Amino acid sequence: MSPSANCQVCGAVLSGPLGLLSLVLGVRRSPRNPNLCNRCSAHLKDGLVAEITAVFADLSGFTRLTRELGPERTSAIVDAFLRAASQAIHRHDGMVDKFLGDAVLAVFGAPIRRPDHARRAVAAAVDIQLMMDALSARFGVTLGARVGVSSGTVRLGHVGGDDAASFTAIGDAVNRASRLEGAAAVGEIAVDAEILQAVAAAFPEARAEPLELKGFDEPVAAGRLRATAATAAALRPADDAQAVRRVGRWAAVLAALGAPCAGFYLFSPLIVALGYGAVFQNATFLLVDGFLDDGPARIVLSSLSIAAALACLGLVVRVRLRRRRQGNVAARGERRQERKLLALAAIALALVAWEHWVHLALYGKSFWHMR
Repeated sequence: MSPSANCQVCGAVLSGPLGLLSLVLGVRRSPRNPNLCNRCSAHLKDGLVAEITAVFADLSGFTRLTRELGPERTSAIVDAFLRAASQAIHRHDGMVDKFLGDAVLAVFGAPIRRPDHARRAVAAAVDIQLMMDALSARFGVTLGARVGVSSGTVRLGHVGGDDAASFTAIGDAVNRASRLEGAAAVGEIAVDAEILQAVAAAFPEARAEPLELKGFDEPVAAGRLRATAATAAALRPADDAQAVRRVGRWAAVLAALGAPCAGFYLFSPLIVALGYGAVFQNATFLLVDGFLDDGPARIVLSSLSIAAALACLGLVVRVRLRRRRQGNVAARGERRQERKLLALAAIALALVAWEHWVHLALYGKSFWHMR
């Protein structure tokens, strides 16, 4: 399944002719999830507290493989496993948190907010288990995986630095998913009781059982799931394709009206150009006694400057209201971009107001009145 044509958070176009325009404007696919743009992914840099589902998937028998196959071939197997697991995670709107040797940690529910993130996480876990036969046939060796899945409130963000390696999810859900993975048998998906309830229809024979997990004082109610083609089909949502089409239909409109990604990059160079246009008007007026001041170009440029400034002000207000409604935290780069837009809008409006004042002072007539 190919990545979505649009960012699944803001709707910015990421492929096709408009995708090239987005690329020029600095909007591209996020390396953490190709269904996200880099700006929406940047929301996580300063931190986000969210209800998510964590998935911890591990290639079993890593030590044995290294001893029997050697480091080079084992590295190729691990690389293939992590790539295939990442594709399964992305396919169900999850985000890769990090790779830990031969394991991958992923989160579902943020930044792509889905109310059924628990089901999507299990669907990705099922896909990971089902892909192991193909990997075994590819490398001519029996391979298996263990997966743990748990839901809860976590904090996503950078700790200890700004590099990509410092990004992490912190919370009981992550710890529990890791411990459930350790308690699962090869080929199993161990889930907590909340997850088991969410996917009970797809696994009617699964039953909750208490598991002793390291680091937890009391036994944790959990279930053991087995992946089959039938369970994969039962977990697949019927409305995903329709949702993607709906996002794609409105993506260009959302970006033009101020989606929090393409809108910034679209309006920022525009307001800079028009701001310089206003400066050029006034400089020409002072140096050559109104050479440009007598023609219609003055009114056109001034009107465009005012329109762009008001558009930028509206853009920042719209993005901040949208961010507050979704509970997102602005990344540092986005806050700088907002301040730049507000400053440029203020400069453009101040230049137009200054020229209006000069007209009144020198000519005693309205700014918009031609001589």
